[in-house]
Amino acid sequence: MSNFAELNGAQREAVEATEGPVLVLAGAGAGKTKTITYRILNLIKKGVAPENILAVTFTNKAAKEMGERVLKLLENERGYASDMATSGARRPFVATFHTLGAHIIRENYMEAGVKKHFIKKLCKKMATTPNNLSRAKF
Repeated sequence: MSNFAELNGAQREAVEATEGPVLVLAGAGAGKTKTITYRILNLIKKGVAPENILAVTFTNKAAKEMGERVLKLLENERGYASDMATSGARRPFVATFHTLGAHIIRENYMEAGVKKHFIKKLCKKMATTPNNLSRAKF
C-alpha cells in the first residue's frame, strides 16, 4: 500500500486534501504529475468512484502520462485496477482542457446548439478529416 513517504510536505498536503478541487501549480520537474496521480489514488482508496474524478492538464503528453501513471499506481495497489475492470467502473477522466471541452460539447451537443457530428462537419468545411487534426486542435 502506498504511504506517500516519497512526497514532500506540499505534495502530501495536496494528496491528502479529499474535499473539493485542488489546483497544483509548480515549475517543470517539481512533481505535479506525481502529486496529482497520488491524489487520484488516495481519493479512490477513500471511496470516491473513479468515474467521479477529473484531472485536467494542458498537454496531450501530460494527460497521457498522468493516465498511465494512475493505472500503474492502481495496479500496484491491492487489486484496485482489477476491481475497476470487473465491476465495470470507468477510469478517472484525465484529459487536456481541449479534450474536456470537446467531450462536454459531444455529450451536450443539443444544449450547445450544434449537430451531433459537429467535428466532422467542421472538418468538411475546413477541407480536412478528423484524422488529420491533433486532438489538441479541437
